[in-house]
Amino acid sequence: MAVLICVRHGETTWNASGKLQGQLETDLNDAGRKQASALAEHLAKQSSQKITAVYSSDLRRASDTAQTIAEKLGLSQVSTTPLLRERHLGRLQGLTPKQAREREAHAFKILASSSGDEPIPGGGESFGEMRDRAARAAQDIARQHEGERVVVVTHGGVLQSMHVTATGKPAPGRVPNASINVLSISSDNQWKFQSWCDVEHLKGVGFLSSAFGGGAKSG
Repeated sequence: MAVLICVRHGETTWNASGKLQGQLETDLNDAGRKQASALAEHLAKQSSQKITAVYSSDLRRASDTAQTIAEKLGLSQVSTTPLLRERHLGRLQGLTPKQAREREAHAFKILASSSGDEPIPGGGESFGEMRDRAARAAQDIARQHEGERVVVVTHGGVLQSMHVTATGKPAPGRVPNASINVLSISSDNQWKFQSWCDVEHLKGVGFLSSAFGGGAKSG
């Protein structure tokens, strides 16, 4: 069995303003950088078993969060992959939910459903396409690290899709920024979340409320 400590990146400028990010590049804001530091401190202190590697989406908000974690854990590098990217939201990227509902009603309806195989217009992905590539990434990481614990830094939509893969059910509510979601994957590809949306590590630094900024679908 491999244990994947799956985390959502810290808060970004677009999370704070409510814009849908998708695969567009945005930077961590001050709260997001502090969330990443608190997350790194927690992982360095709490792990009874050594964390052997850090993986990340290649989008900057995730890789910057991952780099903060890797440095605190004393690991020399972060392995990035586009398979862990947020869902491509097509014409919705860069819009607020209000703008998306008004300007791209059909596309927003597809996004809001979080199910099915219809891609978002404008070059976007279906939920199934995102779910399948995220599952491939997790399975590949698990195969390479059987018997180990690794960190995987990704996005809200990806984590929601992993919940569907593991349980067959939609995730309950939003996935907070810098939350911890511990996933075990067995050698015969059985998935189980040991914890979901843990934000206890953020309470002591005063950034719990901003952890919930921006919906999971915004990136």
